[in-house]
Amino acid sequence: MFIGRAAELATLRDRYASDTFEFGIVYGRRRVGKTTLLKESVAAGKSLFFVANQTNADDNLDAFSRCIADYFGEPGIAFRSFQDAFAHLFGKSAGSTITVILDEFTYLVESDPSIMSVLQNAIDRYRQTSCLKLVVAGSQVGMIEEMLAYKKPLYGRRTFLIHLKEYDYYESSLFYPNYSSADKIRAYAVFGGLPFHLVMIDDDKPLKKNIIDLIVRNNAPLESEISLFLQAELRSVGIYSSVLLAIANGATKLSEIDTKAHVHDSSKTSGYVRILADLGIVRREICFGEKADTRKTLYRMADNFFAFHYRFIAANLTQMTVMSPDRFYATCVAPVLDHYVSDRFETVCMEYLVRKNRADTFPYPFTDIGRYWYHDRVTKTSIEIDLCIAREQGDIIAFECKWTRAPVDLKVMATLEKKSAVLPAARVGAFSLSRVAPEVAKRYPLAFSADDLFQ
Repeated sequence: MFIGRAAELATLRDRYASDTFEFGIVYGRRRVGKTTLLKESVAAGKSLFFVANQTNADDNLDAFSRCIADYFGEPGIAFRSFQDAFAHLFGKSAGSTITVILDEFTYLVESDPSIMSVLQNAIDRYRQTSCLKLVVAGSQVGMIEEMLAYKKPLYGRRTFLIHLKEYDYYESSLFYPNYSSADKIRAYAVFGGLPFHLVMIDDDKPLKKNIIDLIVRNNAPLESEISLFLQAELRSVGIYSSVLLAIANGATKLSEIDTKAHVHDSSKTSGYVRILADLGIVRREICFGEKADTRKTLYRMADNFFAFHYRFIAANLTQMTVMSPDRFYATCVAPVLDHYVSDRFETVCMEYLVRKNRADTFPYPFTDIGRYWYHDRVTKTSIEIDLCIAREQGDIIAFECKWTRAPVDLKVMATLEKKSAVLPAARVGAFSLSRVAPEVAKRYPLAFSADDLFQ
């Protein structure tokens, strides 16, 4: 069953239905579901779907020729070059719409970089007379973005672009509907939002069982996912793992990451962190209210699956080797799992607010969102506010995110009001694992429980 991606599907199908030439690019990291999305987008009609291989250009050309021959019912046709193949496709689409999807396009470019210029020339020559719908897809995010850069052959040729990212907490939860709201959030904090991971979760089993069977157990399906990803994307995997281990275990400032990762060169560490951010594993977090070039930044794990791995697996490899899976879970995971989830819960709350705001269903539309922190060197006091939103009118709303079984009470809200006075916040709200205390719900309409996040 295909889940989510409604906006992306609508974009693709709208473009397929247009009466002009379309050239779209769909890209995103491995396992994010690009091929599944593209197959779903053409499921109701006929299309030419070609998946390139990590081989040489001649082998890919032969395979592409066979694919074109099969599509048009022209057995034996073979092209001497990709230029001839593209010319054939554009010619066939002069009087009718043809949808062509080139998946793993970056493999073609790796085998023969001139393919970008060949495609550019074909587009420039035939686009005015063609109804071809051409979509290329690739997993090497950096390479795709480089292909679209100014002065590159394909610059300015695309008619649409889809950067496919992980599911948010809500769409991820659709893969395990039988779980409670709390366990849906826990599952998202552990497995993240990659569909490749999510389809493996069996919500007829307890979350504990899924963690053990899919991650902890020897030869588990997801046991090597992290190392395979890093080896495919990076050199010097060891140093990147050290950086990730430092961030996952509490280092948020560049100097702290540099020290804990034992790099001892902040300029190099900055480069490592930047690359990890480009891959979507780490994010640079700007203090709420600050400009993009501010130095008031922190670094946190953006990818939940990576965060879980480096917090629990990479940090406890010896224990995992010598203990049974169940004992390892009981000793190294269970006692601190909810402490780990509490940190990821802030991201869930942010995603909830953004989802509602984009749908125009949040009662206080906003233009900015983020965490706020401040340290007064004179009084030696620190203030942290889990979430803040800024509205067009200029007022601010501050939120507390509490992953505790005790209900948020008036004392918690009073403390938040006192802290948020430094902004100053016009009103406050809260997110809680448990049900909101009645007196809080009555006085603070922006107080939400975990159940409310899935309504």
